[in-house]
Amino acid sequence: TVNGSGSYPVLAQFRQAGVLAQEGKVAEAVAAYDALANAQSNARLRELALVLAGTLMVDGGKLADVEARVGSVAVEGSPLRNAAREALGLAQYKAGDFTAAQASFEAVINDPLTQSPMRNRMGYYLAQLLAEGVVAPEPAADAAATAIDAIVGGEVPATEAAPAVETPAADAPAATTETEPAAQ
Repeated sequence: TVNGSGSYPVLAQFRQAGVLAQEGKVAEAVAAYDALANAQSNARLRELALVLAGTLMVDGGKLADVEARVGSVAVEGSPLRNAAREALGLAQYKAGDFTAAQASFEAVINDPLTQSPMRNRMGYYLAQLLAEGVVAPEPAADAAATAIDAIVGGEVPATEAAPAVETPAADAPAATTETEPAAQ
């Protein structure tokens, strides 16, 4: 129930919106998150509601709708900036704005506070953009592609590979051993 005291009603409203999303009632869930965001005096809970609504809109909404929700959260200093940047990047990708999507994904990768699972996910997104040929390789994208190749293929990137062992040419004289007398 959403009746109660303290923060429990707010948590119950978040839960109700989440249940709506799980049931496939995306429009209703987005409306519930929007209502939560508009009613919140707590900035962090408001930002959370905006990011959750924006994330739900990636598949069925328009880029402008996602931007309206997560744009103010995808800024330096916001604890949810990378979740907002991911939603924004996915919406940009869906809308065909590949350069903007690349910038959003690279912003997450370049953030020193990004956790490894999210950084890896952004690397996959960048690799997809490169594989489709819709963006030019950038240093961060090259690094992401190399990391993904190492993860997927289990290979060591060429810059870290052990040097190759040289084999003697077939017509080279064989090395002498101590038991063979040297030719005179």
